[in-house]
Amino acid sequence: MKNKKRLNSKQLFYFVFIVLFTGLFVFFIRRNLHSIKDSLRMRWDFLAYLVLLNFSNKFFVGLKTRKIVGVFKIKLSFLEWFGSSIIGNFYNYFFPKGGTAIMAVYFKNRHKLNYHKYIAILVATVLVTVLTCGLLGLAATLFLASKKFLHPAFFIIIFSGMILGPIIFALIPNMRLPGFLKKDKITKLLEGIVLLRNSTGMIAYLSLMDAGIILGIAVRYFIFFKMFSLNVSLLNCILISPFSILMHFGTLIPGGYGIKEAVVGFVSKLTNIGFSAGVLATLSDRVLFMALSFILGGIYSLILFKHIFLKQEDLENAKI
Repeated sequence: MKNKKRLNSKQLFYFVFIVLFTGLFVFFIRRNLHSIKDSLRMRWDFLAYLVLLNFSNKFFVGLKTRKIVGVFKIKLSFLEWFGSSIIGNFYNYFFPKGGTAIMAVYFKNRHKLNYHKYIAILVATVLVTVLTCGLLGLAATLFLASKKFLHPAFFIIIFSGMILGPIIFALIPNMRLPGFLKKDKITKLLEGIVLLRNSTGMIAYLSLMDAGIILGIAVRYFIFFKMFSLNVSLLNCILISPFSILMHFGTLIPGGYGIKEAVVGFVSKLTNIGFSAGVLATLSDRVLFMALSFILGGIYSLILFKHIFLKQEDLENAKI
């Protein structure tokens, strides 16, 4: 009975959280609808660049997936590793970590890859992403600070934390954990960290892919700011890019609606770009790439899943 009450409380909190952020999200859109419409009436060359950058993002994410799954001696075709990045992004719009769950089901049914092993190595790769975000962000911060373009204290603390955090987590498997932490799920997740930690080549490869993703997103922001006639440097956009990426990992709301915009807006304000400019750039980016995700996500879902029946129990087992 207690578990049932606790579950209902969590559901109520989740519902209120979603309603609150959705309301704020809609309110901001209504107040800035004119600016959003203007941003979407973009030049064809800008649109072409943005679409190419989106595909480059999917390309790098797909290469990461191919490398990760390759650890288990599984070779993915181009259709699978490139399609997995599109499908993953598509289903993230429907429920939290939806893309991860769907692809875990696919790899289980198609390649007999154990759910927990896949999730464990995937969680471990998040540490590499955070570390790469911290390194690039700190480098951009120090350069901009040397030119007196911003007050660096906040960014130095945040990016240093991004660097130190993954290093500390990587050392956890060597530590003696308290008895109450020695649970099966934690043990399985730590196996992924050990597996990744013992392969410096894989860490370097994943870091390179993450750097490509971070820089690609930074260039996208750079283009959107140009469309708003804002003179924003690429280095400023590199400061914003890591926060945009990290919102994918920690949000409770499918697609991170509202949260991503708010965080990027806050960071943009600290870099003297302005809160509204940061939110509008993120929102314009979302509108454009949601359209691409819904078109391509549906197509790739039909192609990859046409021979695989996704059972509800499989989806439950695949959730982190």
